[in-house]
Amino acid sequence: MAVWSEVNQSRVTEFQRFDGEFYKPENELIMDILCQTNKTFPVAKYIVELTDGKHGGVTYTKEGIVFLRNQNIKNGNIDFLDKKYISLNESNESKRAELKPLDIVITTIGTLGEVAIVPENIERCTINQNLVRMSIANINPYYLVIFLMTRFGSRQIIRLASGNVQPIIVYPNLRKIFIYEPDTDDQQEIAELFKRSIKLKSLSHSLYFQAQELLEKELGMDQLVLEKNKSYEATFSEVVGSHRIDAQCYKPDYIDYEKYLRKRGNFDYLRNVLSSSIKGLQAKAVVSGNIEYVSIKDITGLEIYSREKCRQSSKIRVAQTGDLLLAITGATIGKIGIVSRSKEVAFSGDLLSLKTKDNIDPYYLLAVISNRIGQSQCQRWITGSTNGHLSPTDVNKIVIPRLAAHLEKSISELLQASIKACLESEQLLEQTKKRVEDLIEGVIEQ
Repeated sequence: MAVWSEVNQSRVTEFQRFDGEFYKPENELIMDILCQTNKTFPVAKYIVELTDGKHGGVTYTKEGIVFLRNQNIKNGNIDFLDKKYISLNESNESKRAELKPLDIVITTIGTLGEVAIVPENIERCTINQNLVRMSIANINPYYLVIFLMTRFGSRQIIRLASGNVQPIIVYPNLRKIFIYEPDTDDQQEIAELFKRSIKLKSLSHSLYFQAQELLEKELGMDQLVLEKNKSYEATFSEVVGSHRIDAQCYKPDYIDYEKYLRKRGNFDYLRNVLSSSIKGLQAKAVVSGNIEYVSIKDITGLEIYSREKCRQSSKIRVAQTGDLLLAITGATIGKIGIVSRSKEVAFSGDLLSLKTKDNIDPYYLLAVISNRIGQSQCQRWITGSTNGHLSPTDVNKIVIPRLAAHLEKSISELLQASIKACLESEQLLEQTKKRVEDLIEGVIEQ
């Protein structure tokens, strides 16, 4: 059935948009609600500076100036776990893109509408051309970020996108977003809730790093220095044992950690600590599904976040609480997460489920495979050039270091605490967003 929207000419003139998508009823409803109060203003009122990031290609370096991309902007925070670096000279080419404390960062190309606040103790860093930096004044920046994450803000951001192949927001148009400005006390209350969420997220990261530091310290990796050879050799016995003759399989970057673990002793093969490893099957996501369905995109951090459902059948593959899901195809091979928020999930063919035996804790195994010693081995066994693939048979060859039982337990507990803090952070963030939405709707009802 057709859906009709009537729009005043003044609205069309203001936004210079004639497409029906822009004026969808749900978008117009947001604007109608906001415009019913005299506390709603264009965000341009608060903007001191608005600019996009560095244009053109860059050369990544091992150290230098932090260079942020879309994937670093998540749920109001800047995620520095997957940060890249560029040289000081390259960064200086676009000084306008350098972030300042309490700036707001918004994604405008590709993944649209993600928003984050820049930490007050930010190290020097810059952004790429897919991101926009917004400096503001005369409104609490923590409140503004939360507003932009609510349906009242996010819908306004998304509707600004244009283009079919790759949606893009022409960033000066962000000035046309309307902001509800509550009293200072309400802004402060919301800001404090958001700050608590950020602290929990920071705690989650800290606990994760503690787990990794403990693992590497007990393995002696904190003292390990690997040689950087320009060439390398493989013995005939290694080739026979690996059933591979390609150079990638024997790159020092991929096998040196494995050799170190073997030399150290006290290790096991992944196949010996698993009760099963099962490759998933593709399923069609449907609204009326009766079981949660996940693919690679649903691995966030070290967890599995289910966003879709499919219909249960005898053909689908199911992972349960405590199982690990490992990405085995595509550009993110080695990405891994644990099923911790669901009793069971169906999973796609680009994932491999790993169910552990009683002789190893799944969280300890998660710590190992997410560490460089696990990731390097995943990269070693990739086959294919256009679209990489990691065979379940090769996954079984991964070398897993073993520690004293109490140490593995400590690492496991740190990782569990990290995931718990992450969940609490997200729950508090959702409560904060709802507080803003209730505040706006309450004013309208009055």
